[in-house]
Formats: sequence, C-alpha cells, structure tokens
Amino acid sequence: MIRVHVGNGNECFRAFTELLYKQRIERDMRKAILEVRKNKLNNLRIVGKNKKILT
Repeated sequence: MIRVHVGNGNECFRAFTELLYKQRIERDMRKAILEVRKNKLNNLRIVGKNKKILT
C-alpha cells in the first residue's frame, strides 16, 4: 500500500482513491482483453471442429 501525505488529510485521501480507481480500471481492462482473446480462441476451435465434421 502506498501512503501519500499531501497537506491536509482530504487531499491525501482523494489522491489515494484516484490511484485505486485507476488501478481498478486497468485491471478490468486487462480482464476484458483476456476474455476477448479467450473467446476468439474458443471460436476458432469450434470453427475448426465444425470443418472437420463437415468434410
């Protein structure tokens, strides 16, 4: 955990919450990107299986 001491406690708290918020957004974005990649791979596998069945 990072503690930032800037002037009064209110500014410190705001800086800390902004940091947490940014980290959460980045983490959610990474999760979303990974999910999309996983779905693409699964779709490719399904397409591959279907082609094998058809031919």
